[in-house]
Amino acid sequence: MSLHTIQHEDMPCVVIGVDVSKARLDVGRSDGSWQAHFSNDKAGYKALIQEACRRYGTVIIGVEPTG
Repeated sequence: MSLHTIQHEDMPCVVIGVDVSKARLDVGRSDGSWQAHFSNDKAGYKALIQEACRRYGTVIIGVEPTG
């Protein structure tokens, strides 16, 4: 499946990377225009998704463990 087939035609897709450590999620947009930190718990996941969707609408989130 290509990016073109999963994004809405009126809204560009944004790629967000998440570096996961025990205590927090370090988040960054693929072009470097947004960086943020969230707690690594249910509240942090919810806040990350809400903020990413509020800012960009459609997002792809890639997750990688620290270390």
